[in-house]
Amino acid sequence: MIFLINFTSAINQSINQSINQSINQSINQSINQSINQSNKE
Repeated sequence: MIFLINFTSAINQSINQSINQSINQSINQSINQSINQSNKE
């Protein structure tokens, strides 16, 4: 039972990391595009 809980916890952690990475990448891309745009102007 404990093993199953730990295993589920590890999977959830992994999923959350993936989601956070995706979100951070999107945010960073957005920021970089804005910076590049204002540098062009």
